[in-house]
Amino acid sequence: GTTTVENGDAEPVPAGFGHHPYFVRHLVPGAEDALLEVPVTRGYQLVDAIATEEAGEVPARADFRTLRPLGDRFVDDCLTGRVDGAPARVVYPGARADGSDVEVHIHADDVYAHWVVYVPVRRTYFAVEPATNANGGFALADRGVPGSGVFVLQPGESRTEPIVDTQPVECNIMDVGQKIFGLHTVMPHQPGHRRAVIVEILLLHPPRLDRIAIEQPHDERAHPLVDQIEQLRRRRIERVVE
Repeated sequence: GTTTVENGDAEPVPAGFGHHPYFVRHLVPGAEDALLEVPVTRGYQLVDAIATEEAGEVPARADFRTLRPLGDRFVDDCLTGRVDGAPARVVYPGARADGSDVEVHIHADDVYAHWVVYVPVRRTYFAVEPATNANGGFALADRGVPGSGVFVLQPGESRTEPIVDTQPVECNIMDVGQKIFGLHTVMPHQPGHRRAVIVEILLLHPPRLDRIAIEQPHDERAHPLVDQIEQLRRRRIERVVE
C-alpha cells in the first residue's frame, strides 16, 4: 500500500506524514522482554514532546543503537540520522516453539528520515514509528532549522510513498507464535496533535498459545495517538496479510 498527500489549496502547503507500527513486549507469555535496535546517529531534545532545536546527541534513555532490552524507563523520543537505510529490529528471545528467537525488521524508505520510539511504563506494547519529519517539524522548518523533514507541496501537487514494511526474518509468519501488530497512518497537521486516518490491526493466533488482549493505555504521559484509539479496546480483526 501507499500513503498519498495532495495539496488541494491554491497556495504552497508544508507537509509531512508517518506511520505508527506498534508491537507487544512479549510474544509468548512468560518470555523475556523484547530487544530493540534502532540504527541512528542523532536525537532531539524535546520540550513537551516537541523538538525545538536541531538534532544532537541521542538521549541515553532512547539509545537503542545496539540491540538491547526495552527496559523499564519511559521513552517517547524522536531520533534521526538513519544509518544507511538499515531497518529497525525487534527480537523476541525464545519465542519459537523450539526455543529459538523471533526477529522482526521494520523497513522504511529514505523519505522517512525520523524514528519515534515510544516505550510506556508497565504496558504490554511499544511503538517504533517512521516519519518524514520531526515532532514539531513545521515550526522548525519555519525557523530555518535544518533536518526538519518537512517538505512543501505546490498547488495541485501530491506525494506518494510506500507504507512501512514490517517483516519477520527467516520464519514463516504462521510460526511467529502469537503476534499483535498495529499500523496507524498519521498526518501531522499540528505538531503534538497528530490524528489517525487509518487503523489496521493484525493478530495471528496459533492454537498452542493463549490469546493476548489489547490493553488500553492510561498513562499520565500517554502517547498522543494511542489516546485516540479507545474504540479499539479489546477489539480484534483476525486475518493473515500476505
